[in-house]
Amino acid sequence: MGTAIGILGAGQLGAYLCRAARQLRLRSVVLASRPDDVAVAVADEVIYGGLGDVVNVARLLDRCDVVTFEREDVPVDVLDMIADRAADGSIRVAPGVETLRLIQNKADQKAWLVEHGIPTAPFLRFDNGVNEHSDIPFGSRYVVKRQRGGYDGLGVAVVKDGLLPQAMAGAPCIVEQWVEHEQEVAVLVARNAAGQLAVYPVFAMDFDARGNVLRQVVCPAGLGDRLEAQARSLALRVVEALEGVGVFAVEMFVTQAGLMVNEISPRVHNVGHLTIEAFDVSQFELHMRAISDLPLPAPCQSQAAAMNNLLYEPELDRACRDRMSIDDQAEGVHVHWYGKSEPRLLRKMGHLTVVSVSALQAAQRADASVNLLKAV
Repeated sequence: MGTAIGILGAGQLGAYLCRAARQLRLRSVVLASRPDDVAVAVADEVIYGGLGDVVNVARLLDRCDVVTFEREDVPVDVLDMIADRAADGSIRVAPGVETLRLIQNKADQKAWLVEHGIPTAPFLRFDNGVNEHSDIPFGSRYVVKRQRGGYDGLGVAVVKDGLLPQAMAGAPCIVEQWVEHEQEVAVLVARNAAGQLAVYPVFAMDFDARGNVLRQVVCPAGLGDRLEAQARSLALRVVEALEGVGVFAVEMFVTQAGLMVNEISPRVHNVGHLTIEAFDVSQFELHMRAISDLPLPAPCQSQAAAMNNLLYEPELDRACRDRMSIDDQAEGVHVHWYGKSEPRLLRKMGHLTVVSVSALQAAQRADASVNLLKAV
């Protein structure tokens, strides 16, 4: 095989990256914390250790030409070691250590957006945590986010009555003004080291209010040609300014005043799972191409699509345990189970994608398919 790609993390994103690597005749080496991590079964080589395990991360670096990340919350000492390796030319890093340092801290990320004139919600930085005595000029409704480590709704709280959640007290965080928005959308952009860019259409996002976890993604998003072009242009502007390498997800609010960037993820993203079935090149292949200096084809959508996360709840227990499939019952429905052994409320156990003649029909069939799994 060709270039060896090291992946820090062995969950479902890592597993899809390993599959894409194999298609491109690249070698994958993953850092896994447990033998039952999702990517272990599909990686070419596995090294066991946590993200903070400097010794075993070093072993992975010794085996690779390029290192990339399944999640951005990599400890400082590990990033320092990776930066040293990159500086002496022994390894390439995608998206780049400084890019990752910037984005993994939401306060730094927001300050960067403001510095570069990217529209985003007004915010305040609280490095020593926030409490009921903190001066917050955003009224009784605002958003509190931990500066580091939040994902899948964790580390984020919407405050509606001025009462701060205890979990946020004392943790470094940011407080954002609540943004009245019509829709939440995301754009995926790939960039390689030569500066070549590739961009997907806009994805519309819907969240499960119980945990602020992504529930459904639909593409096309139905924004109209003008707003679609503006969203893609804004995402390209963000990624070009970062000068990172790989796939980036740029999440935005659609407001009456225009588009506003919410967050940037420097990696493949849950929102892009439907690219596996609905596009001629998936986000995972595009990421592997970008970090391996391969040409980046412009993604072409074959059909409208919707993706629903299979979020664990008691009604889905049997389907999760038995990894039930409804692919044979409804043409265009593709069920993906990740094989996670520890279910907990709203944990992503898998996803399903529906491709159809229209975005509305795909979304409706995706919801119906989840209900079929619950009824098993």
